[in-house]
Amino acid sequence: MEYRKIAQPDEALCAFCRRQKTYYALARQQVTPEYIAMDFQAPPGFSKDRHSHYEIFQDGAMIAYLDYYDGYRYSMRHDERSLWIGLFLVEERLQRRHIGRSIIQQLCAAHPHHERIQLACYADNDRGLAFWKAMDFHAIDRSFQEGRELIVMEHMLSSARSNPLPETT
Repeated sequence: MEYRKIAQPDEALCAFCRRQKTYYALARQQVTPEYIAMDFQAPPGFSKDRHSHYEIFQDGAMIAYLDYYDGYRYSMRHDERSLWIGLFLVEERLQRRHIGRSIIQQLCAAHPHHERIQLACYADNDRGLAFWKAMDFHAIDRSFQEGRELIVMEHMLSSARSNPLPETT
C-alpha cells in the first residue's frame, strides 16, 4: 500500500468519497467539494499541522482514506499521547478483506509513543461499530452532533498497557 499525505482535497479524494455511497447515505451527507474541504479544517485551538489526511493506494487505485489528529482527545482536551480518527473509509467494494485492519494496525505501529486512539462512530452505523469492536475499540461515551447519536470509542495501545506512566504523589 502507498500512503499519500495531502494538505487539501484533490480530485482523487472527491471521486473516492463519491463512490462511498453507503457511508455518506448513513451520514446523511451529500458529497460535495465544499463538504470535503470542510473536513480539512482543524478544530478551534488545534494546530492544522497536527491534522493528517492520507489517501491510500494499492496498484494505482485509491482504496482508503484516513484523517486523524495527533494530540487530540475526546472533549477537546489536548493530550500528546492521543490520536483522534476523524474519518476512516475503505472502498466499499473492498471491505471485509482485512484492508481496514491492516491500515489501522499500521497507524498504531507508526505512533508507539501514544497510549490511545479515539474516534466517534454514528450509533446507527452497524458496520462501522462492528469493525471498531473487532479492532478492540470500546465505547467510552455517547455524544450528539446535529441531532445524531455518536458512540465515542477508544483503543488503548499495547505499549501504553505494558508501560504505564508512574503515578505521581
